Amino acid sequence: MIFQIYYYHFGKIFRDELNQFFNKHDFLAEYFNEKGRYIVRDNDELTVDLIKNNIMSKDNADYKSNIPVIAFENVDKIHNIFGKYAKEFAPYLSEYIQSIYQEYKRFVPERLHHEVIGNIGSYVHGIISLIINELIKQKLLRDYSQDEIFTDSILFTK
Repeated sequence: MIFQIYYYHFGKIFRDELNQFFNKHDFLAEYFNEKGRYIVRDNDELTVDLIKNNIMSKDNADYKSNIPVIAFENVDKIHNIFGKYAKEFAPYLSEYIQSIYQEYKRFVPERLHHEVIGNIGSYVHGIISLIINELIKQKLLRDYSQDEIFTDSILFTK
């Protein structure tokens, strides 16, 4: 069986330590069955790390994934749902990003244009935080505490 992790890096709620944990545990989705139950029983250190990184929690005498475990065929369904919104917003964001780029090019010497692209990337990254804040205000995305490792932007697929 093939397992994969989809991890959407949502701006300010992205945690580098979680990314490092995923790099250390390439087959993390394999540790859970299709119902999200933890199936590795002989590694206490791993169990503690999974709980510490908010990847799973204790459910009575069992452990369960805090991350949905879905079949690959359902990933396309999810992408189609979000794809609709991407098609609606992409033209506006592209126009906005292009206007920022043209403004920078107007007064920045050509030898520094590679730095312009880095600055634009920072602005675009900032837009994600604004969208997340708006979704939280509208109660379409749950709020989270600053010390929480946010795992709501992750899917395990098999």
